[in-house]
Amino acid sequence: MPVINGRVRDFGLGDLTSHRLRLIFSPSNSAAMGPDGTLVLGPVVVENDDINPTTGGFQVELARTTLLRPATHFTLRAEWFSKTSDRLEGYAVIDWPLHVPAAGGALSTLLDIPGPLNATAYSAVDPGALVAVGGVWVNTGVTPARIRRRKA
Repeated sequence: MPVINGRVRDFGLGDLTSHRLRLIFSPSNSAAMGPDGTLVLGPVVVENDDINPTTGGFQVELARTTLLRPATHFTLRAEWFSKTSDRLEGYAVIDWPLHVPAAGGALSTLLDIPGPLNATAYSAVDPGALVAVGGVWVNTGVTPARIRRRKA
């Protein structure tokens, strides 16, 4: 299975050294099937002991989503607990879709983090999701530059 490398800062969490952290990667469908007939049924959990306490780095093996049917992605839930008890002190649902390619990769580049609705990108290359639907891309790779509003 593909390996995803990440850090808790990739999805906005700061220093949680005074807590125990659990990361839960859940498929968007309760059951999805790969081309080899393998079912992806439930969440994959990364426990605190598997997260580097200094860097917040971790690795997780997730099913390749590019060939699953029905179309499936992962979402992430971070839960933090008291160091001295099993009491849940907080959680965050990171609802940005995570699509996993065969090669795996860095969580920071695979999370589909939407850009602000009013973002404007000046670039010769299509900025993709860095500019959300409704945002503007000024294509500087052509003369004169072309303005395109992102529709999808």
